Amino acid sequence: MKPEIKSEYKLLPTITKRWSTRTYNSKEISDYDLNSLFEAARWAASCFNEQPWRFIVAKRGTPIFDKIVNTLVPFNQEWAKNASALSLNIVKTTFAKNGNHNAHAEHDLGLALGNLTNEATAKNINLHHMAGLDQAKAHVDFNLGDDLKVLTAMAIGYAKTDEELTEEEKKAEFEVQTRSPLKNLFL
Repeated sequence: MKPEIKSEYKLLPTITKRWSTRTYNSKEISDYDLNSLFEAARWAASCFNEQPWRFIVAKRGTPIFDKIVNTLVPFNQEWAKNASALSLNIVKTTFAKNGNHNAHAEHDLGLALGNLTNEATAKNINLHHMAGLDQAKAHVDFNLGDDLKVLTAMAIGYAKTDEELTEEEKKAEFEVQTRSPLKNLFL
């Protein structure tokens, strides 16, 4: 089992137990569990309560899932195709109230994905956030409007158990997580 991170301070278990697997098993995610993750995202804070995040979500075995896979870089395609579901994470770049540019939309998507990540970890659902995708291809393939911007993709599902992992997968999965020291975050 993946070891928890070692933090300088006591943190929530959804932070210390989170990791981004690339080894998904074949278990399907229920509609209820999948929707609950996006419900957690819905309740994130946002500038002017604009909620500029949008998602294209599909379960494995559907044409939309395959279409999302095809927007990923080849390395991510190899493992992400095994996830239970995939999501394209998108922002609406203009405010609904006046059409002006929303300079905070990407920040707000990050807050929504943080909520979603905590909810997933609490439910033992594993996520892998990905920047490795062709954003322009995704924009065209999904016929998105000019005020929508694809930022990232996300694999959603259940990590293989220790027994299901190959020796090579174990090396990658159990690699110790490190972060810059806390003092480096302050200017």
